[in-house]
Amino acid sequence: MSESTITPPLSTPSLFRDRRFLLLWVAQMVSGIGDWALMLAIPVAVYNGTNSQAKLGFAVVAETLPALLFGLAAGVIVDRMPRRRVMIATDLARMGAVLLLLNLHHFSHLSSAEVWLIYFVGFASATFSCLFSPARAALVPSIFPREKLMQANSLLSSGTRLTQILGPGLGGVLLYWLHPRGLFIFDALTFLVSAVCLLFVAEHFKQREGREGLAGLWEDFIEGFRVFVTHPILGVLIGILSVATFFGGIYNALLYAFTRDILHADGPGYGYLLSYVGFGALLALPLLSGPFKSTPPARLLAAGLMLMALSGWVLAFAPNVAIGGAAMFVGGFGNMVMYLPIVTLFQTAGPPQLMGRIMGAAVTIGAFFASASGLAAAGIVTVYPHLQTIYAVIPASFVISAMLAITYLSRPAVAAGAEG
Repeated sequence: MSESTITPPLSTPSLFRDRRFLLLWVAQMVSGIGDWALMLAIPVAVYNGTNSQAKLGFAVVAETLPALLFGLAAGVIVDRMPRRRVMIATDLARMGAVLLLLNLHHFSHLSSAEVWLIYFVGFASATFSCLFSPARAALVPSIFPREKLMQANSLLSSGTRLTQILGPGLGGVLLYWLHPRGLFIFDALTFLVSAVCLLFVAEHFKQREGREGLAGLWEDFIEGFRVFVTHPILGVLIGILSVATFFGGIYNALLYAFTRDILHADGPGYGYLLSYVGFGALLALPLLSGPFKSTPPARLLAAGLMLMALSGWVLAFAPNVAIGGAAMFVGGFGNMVMYLPIVTLFQTAGPPQLMGRIMGAAVTIGAFFASASGLAAAGIVTVYPHLQTIYAVIPASFVISAMLAITYLSRPAVAAGAEG
């Protein structure tokens, strides 16, 4: 590549001066706040209205099951339609689903029909979110050149992390002041605002060629699977993502028990540890979109995994919750350093016409291993209930994944593809 063809990297504010990016960022922020507000409102409404832990558990299942069931199918749909239109349609569909909750009347004593309505809304909203997420991930590389992808993904992830911090807190305040009905209306409005923002985001979408109808959908579905077999880079990425999700899921599933039994802290201490994960991730984002935006993704990915391993080992032998919080801060930082290169490599290594299916597969696999890790955690502690030893062993999986990333993703062809 000659010097004349190299595009100088732009500073972080330059992307926010791009109207398309700004509208996309705002749409994601507002839609994300709506998602978190609904995730707060549904469990509160179910438990306050039924006093049943079992029904509360079913509400959580209703919100998490769609990612496992429909992630791959959502990718097929996303690849057949303009991604911006998919995002707008899913926002409007989620708005309509949430407004159905206005049919609830007696929040202190929900009938069986009302409980099932809540389950339906949670399931439907999460199903539409399965379309929104891969459509957003596939839209980014159709708007921005490759040299801006790491920066764009970093800034978009900063919005996601902010919604994780602001959404539950804002939802709690609104639930207190506005009653559940007011929160449902607010939630519906966030999806409407997101859809309006996306109306003004221009997209370069090339209509795909292929068979229509169910036969065409099945061919697309199979092609989405085949790309992970024929494309070694995507296969390695999926492998690393699966390992990190599975062992990280075991880590997270046992975290409260570890906090109470090993660190001798209660619920507030557990919240303290979780908050430091978010702060660590937020600190990583400006570095990834600034000084380290030109670092090869494979190196960042390996560095993030090694930081996660270091975090795990420090936490396993932490003498108190304060040191545990510092370890979780490093873990949150490392998790973001790992996550963004994976997204960027997915976007640059895979064929553009398969981007929806690639991201849908990533969501589905993540959901599968997240569910499997919970079952594995329960089985492990039943057979071997020594939490400190378990926490000391798990980080080795991140070290092995880092070695795989350096070995298979640092080759010149991969680096050239990531840099464009």
